[in-house]
Amino acid sequence: MFTLAIIIMGISGIFAETLLLRELLLVFYGNELSIGVVLANWLLLEAIGSIFIGRRIEYTKHRIKWFINWQTIFAIFLLLSILLTRILKGYLFPIPGESLGLLSIAGFSLLILIPVSISHGALFTFSCRIYADLRNSSNKNINNNAQHIGSVYIYETLGTILGGITITYLLIPYFSSLQMALGVSLINLIICIFLQRRSILPAFFLFIFGIMLFSPNILQRINKFSIEKQWSGQNVIHSENSIYGNIVVGKRQNQYTFFSDGLPIITTPVPDIASMEEFIHIPLLILSNPENILIIGGGAGGYLNEILKHHSVKLIDYCELDPLIIKLLRMFPTPLTENELGSERVNINFIDGRLFVKKTNMKYDAVFIGIKSPSDLQINRLFTKEFFGVVKSKLKKNGLLVLTLPGSISYISPQLRRLNLSILKSIESVYSFTRVIPGETNIILASSFDYYNIEESIQSGLREGDLDLNFLTSSSITYKLDRSWLDWFNESIQKVVAKENTDRLPSAVFYNLAYWNEIFSPYTSHFFITFERLNLTKVIFSIIILFIIFLVIINIGRRKRHTKNTAIMTIPFAIVTSGFAGMIFELIIIFTFQTLYGYVYQMIGLLTSLFIAGTGIGGFSINRFLKKCTVKTFIFLDLCIILIALIFSLLLYLPFTLSPVLFFLFSFVCGVVVGAQFPLANKIYLKKAGNISNSSGLLYGSDLIGGWIAGMIGGTAMIPIIGLTTTCIVVTFVKLLSLSLLLIFYRTFIKK
Repeated sequence: MFTLAIIIMGISGIFAETLLLRELLLVFYGNELSIGVVLANWLLLEAIGSIFIGRRIEYTKHRIKWFINWQTIFAIFLLLSILLTRILKGYLFPIPGESLGLLSIAGFSLLILIPVSISHGALFTFSCRIYADLRNSSNKNINNNAQHIGSVYIYETLGTILGGITITYLLIPYFSSLQMALGVSLINLIICIFLQRRSILPAFFLFIFGIMLFSPNILQRINKFSIEKQWSGQNVIHSENSIYGNIVVGKRQNQYTFFSDGLPIITTPVPDIASMEEFIHIPLLILSNPENILIIGGGAGGYLNEILKHHSVKLIDYCELDPLIIKLLRMFPTPLTENELGSERVNINFIDGRLFVKKTNMKYDAVFIGIKSPSDLQINRLFTKEFFGVVKSKLKKNGLLVLTLPGSISYISPQLRRLNLSILKSIESVYSFTRVIPGETNIILASSFDYYNIEESIQSGLREGDLDLNFLTSSSITYKLDRSWLDWFNESIQKVVAKENTDRLPSAVFYNLAYWNEIFSPYTSHFFITFERLNLTKVIFSIIILFIIFLVIINIGRRKRHTKNTAIMTIPFAIVTSGFAGMIFELIIIFTFQTLYGYVYQMIGLLTSLFIAGTGIGGFSINRFLKKCTVKTFIFLDLCIILIALIFSLLLYLPFTLSPVLFFLFSFVCGVVVGAQFPLANKIYLKKAGNISNSSGLLYGSDLIGGWIAGMIGGTAMIPIIGLTTTCIVVTFVKLLSLSLLLIFYRTFIKK
């Protein structure tokens, strides 16, 4: 029964992490920084629970009772945390689209996650101690104790895999967050009662939660109340989840607003017509009788309608990743969307835009990127030099690439200049003609055909075309294309330096996050300025300084004749670096796979599942032969991680394309090597210091802390600023640091 409880713990952890991340992203609007901060806080709090609370179980005789109490806390606060996230959002953000700064995101998510994350982290350490008790293990039997810790690690990993697959593919599209949270809480409470039949508190909440889950009216009222608080001031008429995010529909009078993960993406039947007319008609009027158009993202709700006004257009390929958006537009129709989605000329493709461009054989007169800025690594793939090159091969001889970036007609801040310059440098390296039309939103045109006088072409097309336009007039075009605006913009961006945005160096993600932070959290801008100056030399120098500091601490310990106690801390340090390496590897594998093969949710889920499965199989393999494994085995595993990092850096540097099978293999192998270290680390640590609770709590927490460090800086600073290859080199140096310490204190570990 307790083995089942451990598996349930793994299932519950991935459920809680997924549900709370999705709910918090509705508050923070899901850019790369907010995702990284939330995940990092989850890992940090789990580590705190594992290290500082979990170890307390060693000093009580009522260990099962402790486990039940903390599992009950987890079950109660999972539901309460979701409700609290929604209710606080309504008070903190009365205006949809309003955002928080960096410190506020960290503080708010920390507050929400504390009870759930800390309790779940403590449960792992509790499980290790209780599992050993149930096997009648003596504290002196190091091999058996280490195997028991390894077994708990394996069972929890199994639960994580089962939970991840279940919630992603079976539950999220069909159930609300409250339903899923209640279901998980009920399972945890049932396990508590089975473990100790006289558990009054779990039985009480089992009764309460059972009534809520199986009484549709009660749950519906709670859900409606929390959503109303979450969307204070909005008349929410529908809320639904897809595997890609949450879509909310609000209605005021006859106007519908569709929100994706908290951000307004579509307003119908009266959208921002002025900006839509500029974005669509300025480029199409330059072209002579355009026929085939491709628009990637954001097409429904106005853009398609404007394109359809051009009678020469015969086909519009529209790529929309999330089918739920189109489903809800059809569920809440307006004349605008009915005209767009009902047109025979519109072909909707539910596919990643980059993948579609790669596969299609069509040649287009214009390709529109309807997504406004590279807010995360996934979206950034539509703004890189390599993608612009692929688009070029799909354009006709005089075809146009059209995209927008944030702008201003009064003051362009330094970070906004860098964002625009980074994308422009990437475009100009591919296309011979580039023209920026400055405004509150900058329109960028690019082509392999040299357009000398675009204003004359637009004015001529406007006079001759039979277009039903509201705001775009001859005088507005003259004003918009006035040369002084372009000169002012060019002069502004020449005052800064920015890196070209490429697949291997997604610098625009960092510039976009820095610009976002500049608006909402200007008092932390110096952090981004510091990170922007990162390079390989500075990072390696910092690692060397850390290495020296650690050696000084060890040397002080030697002088005080505490060599064993200080040297043994090399093991947790090695696990920290392995956790860091594992998270970085997974980020790089997923990002590179998306870049080469498009965002395919099932494949990304498979990559993640293979990594987690690898950690379980690695742990199982070592655990089975743990008595034969030594410090040399641990050192060998460290060498394997270094070798993987070096192979990654080489493969990412070379220009050839990797087979998809290799990505799945790499993900699995990385998991195996990282997971294999954990049981062995416990054996080594138990031999020199600590007991089951201290060892399992400290080393599990160390693994999570390594992931926390990678989550905080990996996708937001290291990969965008120093690039994929250099990031792998940094991982190599970090692991060389831990390997060096292992070799220095090797004799200490092998002494009996």
